[in-house]
Amino acid sequence: MATPRQPARRRSDAEDLTDSENGSDTSGDPPTAKRRGAPAGNVTRMTVNVGASTTAALQLVVEREGVTLTEAVRRLIAYGELIYRASKVDGKDVLIRDGEVSQLVLLA
Repeated sequence: MATPRQPARRRSDAEDLTDSENGSDTSGDPPTAKRRGAPAGNVTRMTVNVGASTTAALQLVVEREGVTLTEAVRRLIAYGELIYRASKVDGKDVLIRDGEVSQLVLLA
């Protein structure tokens, strides 16, 4: 007697981005995101706990940019690294300018 077939399960953003059996990308990211993100085969799977404000920041990027949660995480990490390196590593000032008003970004 045949067993009922289970419906295919969609991978979530938290699952591996690369199928380990054949190396194919399973992230659902558009091709342009692949160029900006980690090269295929150079993916590290992580599990992290985030608070409400981090979840809201990620959701903002997902909604405004129309990207996956995985791509939103990549982008916000890249933005954070840019500011961190400029301020902490290179000792530069980071300014946010809105017309004539500027704010200095200080990292503790």
